[in-house]
Amino acid sequence: MKRYCLFLTILATGCGQSHTSIVFPAGGYPYPAKISAGDSNYYHLPIKNQIPRRDSFLYEDIQLFYKAFDEPNISLGPQAAPVFRLVCSFALDYTTMIILKENEMVIKKGISGEEGPILHDSLLTETERRHFRLLKWYYPFDTDTANITPVRRRYVDSMINIYPQLLNPAYYRYLIDKTGSGKRPPFIYTTKIIPLSPAQYTRLVNAINRTGYWKLPWKLPCPSPAMDGYGFSLEANTSRRYNMVEFGSCGYETPFTEVCFELYIFAKNIN
Repeated sequence: MKRYCLFLTILATGCGQSHTSIVFPAGGYPYPAKISAGDSNYYHLPIKNQIPRRDSFLYEDIQLFYKAFDEPNISLGPQAAPVFRLVCSFALDYTTMIILKENEMVIKKGISGEEGPILHDSLLTETERRHFRLLKWYYPFDTDTANITPVRRRYVDSMINIYPQLLNPAYYRYLIDKTGSGKRPPFIYTTKIIPLSPAQYTRLVNAINRTGYWKLPWKLPCPSPAMDGYGFSLEANTSRRYNMVEFGSCGYETPFTEVCFELYIFAKNIN
């Protein structure tokens, strides 16, 4: 309730005031100089080289999630005007997407179906199923090995000797695509558009800028992530820079998560 009241105060005091220019702080990521055909569907392209290999396929496939919401890729180059896009995920609930533009806030909320692919390992052969589970735990095998015990390491090495295709990223890509090839229920979402005054928009963006958002790493550290909780991902597209920061429930909050909660609570309660 405290967050909601503070945020409504910010919006209310902005009504009727004149628009002031927004100065975006330094930081963020430059747009790519060249875009290949394969990169056009990578929805966080400016940070592609910073994503660990272990998570590379996850972020490659995130395009399916955004396309389910009919959302464009805003990481390829500047839009006609600045855009902020917040993805709010909570356990046991559908995702809420909040798009903040200069004159409006667009709120998209899932109500049925699946937002992304459903991975069914039942579509794999028994051998492929064993490989898929092994790759999910330990890919890529030459890094992130701290969690492999010596006994498990010997097992993994023996599997690689027998099945050298486990070292080929194309094989992992094949298994992922095969598990997601089954039918899934259509995804349906609602859309609500809230008009914003120039002063309201300015205050919202400045609230984001004050969190240090433009200097934060693309993924905030979380030593002990919760299995069930919340997750935020906030993108920004300006005339000069792109930015993206994500954070999941981790037992503590930051100014970044505070402003994400405020945006979500306002969007949830506005009529």
